[in-house]
Amino acid sequence: SIEAYLKNLGHEVFIINSVTKEDNPTSLLNSFQLKTLAERCFDCDVVGSSIISAHNLKRAEQVNNYLLENTKAKVILGGVPVILDPHYFLKFADYVCLGEGEVFFEKFLQSEDYSTVPGLGYKAGNREVVLNSLPPLVNINDLPIPRFDFAKTYYLSEDKITSLAEDPEILYSSCSMGYRIFSTRGCSFSCTYCVNNTFLKMYPHQKPIRKRSVDNIIMELQKIQDQIPSIRYIVFGDDAFFLMSLDEIIDFSKQYKEHIRMPLIVTGVTPSTLSKEKLSLLVDAGLIEVRMGIQTAGTSTKKLYKRPHTNQQVENAVRMVHSHKKLRGKYDIILDSPWDTDEDT
Repeated sequence: SIEAYLKNLGHEVFIINSVTKEDNPTSLLNSFQLKTLAERCFDCDVVGSSIISAHNLKRAEQVNNYLLENTKAKVILGGVPVILDPHYFLKFADYVCLGEGEVFFEKFLQSEDYSTVPGLGYKAGNREVVLNSLPPLVNINDLPIPRFDFAKTYYLSEDKITSLAEDPEILYSSCSMGYRIFSTRGCSFSCTYCVNNTFLKMYPHQKPIRKRSVDNIIMELQKIQDQIPSIRYIVFGDDAFFLMSLDEIIDFSKQYKEHIRMPLIVTGVTPSTLSKEKLSLLVDAGLIEVRMGIQTAGTSTKKLYKRPHTNQQVENAVRMVHSHKKLRGKYDIILDSPWDTDEDT
């Protein structure tokens, strides 16, 4: 959505997805990839590097340092690992994004005074780390619908760079097993092992979860079906999808069944928010699989993890899932926890 947001403001934006053999996140880019990145980004004003996982740390540092040495661009690092520990990344980076990227990039591109850019972390003239205050959270219904720009989206492998316009099969094959979408941002739970625990502390006076309207969600799915005809099903990656109210689920299920008509997967199910009514509506609309977070059955470990669900709620939720013969249930459980006892397991 950052790309779509900046394009709406009149900025020229392109995306390069760099992958290594078997897309191993711990491996580094080769010399061809680094040189190609530098050539493509040489005259850019800003390059944003998105870090998805702590497994990407070495590659993030490699790319950041190479671009700083071989382009004119200001390089900004962002993503969950950066938000969790900006001081670590500012050991080698000049700039980091401390929160959501849309308003941050808008202000960064407008300003010559970094002290005025909300959500910016940087090193001042004396090399002292400065972390600016965060901007207010955006209304996600005001953001433009993301859409792939085939001519400006590139796939950088170990021996060539290809745009989606040149080879759309790259995108089609990667999405053939499902298109991932988020209907919300945030989570009302503060499980201690989850990044949302930190996000809630970052914005203590704002609503913990922001929902997109059903119309907004359906509009994105319709557009993506037009762009990527090979999609086989839709995957909702929300942390707590069933925080939707019953009325919202009714509206969504009706529109999804009428306009989208594709198998549906929900990967963020919390036992205390699931209900028979919500689940039945979604199954009727095409739901084929859910993934539920259980994590532990231990009483003391639940308190440590700040998991608010009782074992009875978990059992009831699992029974709901398995009452639908065509619905697959998958469950997240933290194994080898030093806090669980033999009695718990």
